[in-house]
Amino acid sequence: MYFVTPTTMTRGSPLRRIALGAALAAFAGAVALPSPAEARVCGPRDKIVDRLTGKFQEKQTAFGLSGNGMLTELYLSEGGTWTIVFTDTGGTSCLMAAGEDWETTGLNKEGSDAETES
Repeated sequence: MYFVTPTTMTRGSPLRRIALGAALAAFAGAVALPSPAEARVCGPRDKIVDRLTGKFQEKQTAFGLSGNGMLTELYLSEGGTWTIVFTDTGGTSCLMAAGEDWETTGLNKEGSDAETES
């Protein structure tokens, strides 16, 4: 018999990866796919954001607009999980990538290294 303890759920542990995979699978089941051939999880932006913030405690930490008006957002949790979401001009969002162990660099808004500034 196998018991989940804090030491079995450390970063990079197989059990943590399985748990993250199961959580993403549960998320995918909660948001309708536009077609069986589509590999991405897509849905109305408000439902995608509610799921990321509610179930996964991820918060929007960065965003940008592409030339065609596509919104790209990065959601991060304090635990290091992350999700990249694309939203089209019609308000449909798709999960493009997700993972764990996100590390933020020391760049500030001007693009210089924040640690070297005085």
